Amino acid sequence: MLKRHGHNVRLLEQNTSSIRTDHGAGMGTGPLGHDFLKAYDLVPTPYSFASPGFQFLHKQANIKREINTPLNLTSWNVLYYRLRANFDGLTSDYWPEPIEFPDSDGQAIYDLGRRATNILETDQLATVEYDDLQSEGSGTIHADLVIVAGGQHSTIRSKLLPPHQHQQASQYSSYVVWRDTVPESSISELTRNLFSTHRFLVYQMQNAYIGGYIIPGPAGSLTPGSRSFNYIWYSALPTSSPTFKSILTDTSGHTHRNTLPMGAMRPEIWSAQVAYAEKHMCAPFAELVSRTTLPFVSTVRSRSASHATALGGK
Repeated sequence: MLKRHGHNVRLLEQNTSSIRTDHGAGMGTGPLGHDFLKAYDLVPTPYSFASPGFQFLHKQANIKREINTPLNLTSWNVLYYRLRANFDGLTSDYWPEPIEFPDSDGQAIYDLGRRATNILETDQLATVEYDDLQSEGSGTIHADLVIVAGGQHSTIRSKLLPPHQHQQASQYSSYVVWRDTVPESSISELTRNLFSTHRFLVYQMQNAYIGGYIIPGPAGSLTPGSRSFNYIWYSALPTSSPTFKSILTDTSGHTHRNTLPMGAMRPEIWSAQVAYAEKHMCAPFAELVSRTTLPFVSTVRSRSASHATALGGK
């Protein structure tokens, strides 16, 4: 948006490659998100499935109730590559053609291998200090406005928030989330038909629930037969439970703090989850879980801040 309005934008990205993996992440945009893309997106192809809302299912997979809330269902990868195409013209399998930007656009630079380390106020500007992870050097950038998007472990947040806040650990919600995407080609016709309405389907269990929906397939394909089925399975799990440490311990014996990466889950852990799903879930969701090839699990955490701006709004 800033670039479309003629501002020069430089983005510091600590990753050294533009290639991203989606980690089984489906996404939904509401009316405001859809309107934003409609106003600023120059990629002419559709990016999502229009969904009328949510359906909650019984154990027999029939509909218990509905909530009509319009959504556009897509995936993390589709949005990432679409936004990159609009920002700095990155081409990919998702959009292989270069975009012709309006002359009124500002300059856009996507700086790879730059890790922001500090932010200061100098001469009415904000100065960002960063490490160059590719040359092992460092540098500074001066800007009228800086937007910090470093995640919950942001170094910059620790510089801007009061000491007692940045020293506080993020709060564990007592839930973990299991997730993956499953190719449409591996799913039964019965399950495909249930999801064909493009609703966000939900099944509730004791201390747990699972949601799922159709998302674009490889390279953002919306074509039936090449799409993917995304699910997210939330389970209550206190840190005092022996299972908490067990599920975050990978095949090498290392215990992770927040997320067990794809491909690192011990077979006996996932086998227990599949058995639970087959016993307690309605058949379509149990099938999605059983068809999973690279499951991963994350803790659900939150962090709050006393203010959203700093350095006089810079």
